[in-house]
Amino acid sequence: MSQQKPQGVIQVEQNVEKVRKQITDFKQNRIMRNKARQMRTESVASFPFLRDSVLPNDDLYKPFERLEKTSETIRRQHGQTIFDRVKNYLALLAAQSLYPSGDLTQQVIVRILDQQILIQLVPKYLSNQQQPIQQLEDFAKFVFVNCAFPASQQAIDFYYPSDANALFDPQNIQQVAVLVSNITDIDLQANPGKIFICGAQVMSNQEIFEAKYDHFTQENSVELWIILARFCNEHQAINSIDLLPDWINDYVKYDNPIPLPNEFLNQCVCQKQLETLRMMMGLYPTDVKKHDVTSAIIPQPILDVLMQMPVWYQNKVIQLAYLADSFTIGEIDEEGIHVKCPATQEGIKALCRKYT
Repeated sequence: MSQQKPQGVIQVEQNVEKVRKQITDFKQNRIMRNKARQMRTESVASFPFLRDSVLPNDDLYKPFERLEKTSETIRRQHGQTIFDRVKNYLALLAAQSLYPSGDLTQQVIVRILDQQILIQLVPKYLSNQQQPIQQLEDFAKFVFVNCAFPASQQAIDFYYPSDANALFDPQNIQQVAVLVSNITDIDLQANPGKIFICGAQVMSNQEIFEAKYDHFTQENSVELWIILARFCNEHQAINSIDLLPDWINDYVKYDNPIPLPNEFLNQCVCQKQLETLRMMMGLYPTDVKKHDVTSAIIPQPILDVLMQMPVWYQNKVIQLAYLADSFTIGEIDEEGIHVKCPATQEGIKALCRKYT
């Protein structure tokens, strides 16, 4: 017959369990707050490619490590890889006119896994003001990278170098405006590099793209290639990626893409034209291994549908899943760290529209 515990011992055990639960709840609430804060921060940028793996729950990002805490050995061995990756992360944000402020070494986390380095940018605050080039210079020095920065001292010129010999220079657009009574009257093929004014307002590339997207559905639409070149030349992200026709995927996918047509190449002045076009869609410019893309973070039925869709949908959903606390099948719900999505192409497109 088991001996009954004294009442005092039972009370102590109950108190210990109560405190343990309070600590667990506190930690969980803190994790939830951190996730919610990070999702809010990155949702402003429409979730471009800022990481190659799941964001850790731990406050200290374990098993990752803040770059500022890493050893000199790691920084010397992987410095160039870290710098190149972070530069592209920053370029993707710059295309949204967003710039992380402060010390970048505190906003980059890394992990060595199976002799590979995983790299994430975890921006704490995004400003709409360009940051001093000194921010990049300090970062390069910290990871032991020698780099030539632009004489303009503008980070955007470092992220997106242009062809100096191009006939069309986005910094010196011929100051001739084309007046139109309706935005749908804009003829991009006749005036590929002109400014368009409608109702006393200069029309942005995004406004033109959204107003004329019905004209772009025909495969190899010349006007679509021209507007895409304009986005690239002006380093402006395409916010409504759900309006991109699926056939464009054959040109921007990572696996054996079709060569870009002359209609685009002749108008785009960027040195790396394909890579820049991908970046305007929120994609990383080259194929980078994405870790953790399994049913553990995205339900398999959604993952099966997603992998049949254009790469820009895959990118946004994976980036969202990397941050979310949970990702389940269901009707799209209110914004938050618990993401729901139907396991259909239309459901996935609707989810992406929500975060445009």
